[in-house]
Amino acid sequence: MAAKPMQKFAVKEYDVTNYIEACCNCCNSCGLIGWTTRKLELLEEEAVLTVKNSTSMKVPRAEDIGGTCEAIRLTIACLSLPHPPTRRIHRLHQLQSKRPYAQLGSVDKAQVCCCCWAVNTDLTGKDEGISPKCGCEEGLVSEIAEELQARKVGRGNIAQLKKQEIMAVRVDTLHLKVDALMAKMNVSVPPAVQEMEREALMEAGA
Repeated sequence: MAAKPMQKFAVKEYDVTNYIEACCNCCNSCGLIGWTTRKLELLEEEAVLTVKNSTSMKVPRAEDIGGTCEAIRLTIACLSLPHPPTRRIHRLHQLQSKRPYAQLGSVDKAQVCCCCWAVNTDLTGKDEGISPKCGCEEGLVSEIAEELQARKVGRGNIAQLKKQEIMAVRVDTLHLKVDALMAKMNVSVPPAVQEMEREALMEAGA
């Protein structure tokens, strides 16, 4: 009987920007960080959540702090440096959170209030969920939760265990075929192999 291969999923991408969060962050920073966007990518083996915003400010030169500036740098961290040499730039800030489906943990669809919904996963942490648009997109939230759960089962720990079981069955089948071929060709099993098989049977019986 042919073994069933691991399930494959198409790559999907969702715009999960929360408009309320983006508007509040932009207003609270007087437009400094710009519009914050969130993108969820469901790849073949992992989920990737990318958060982007922009800023125009004075930051230390890369060569003056011993190397290339990190793509993600908090404003307060830049300003806390003692008398840093500066220049004015416009930089795109990007933060990525990646989780293989095998390490995704729980995937929960949560009702935040009367009409707001979110997906809670390890991608965002315990106190923050994925809540697209104005937060009232229950259909989109349900779709994302179902996709993540399906991939966690199809490509995660459960799938890995099933894959190991399939490999064990294939090895056992190969042993049977080799034994049948050796018997047909009147080839005796080497003594070392016989000893190993006896030890394996004794350990299994113990």
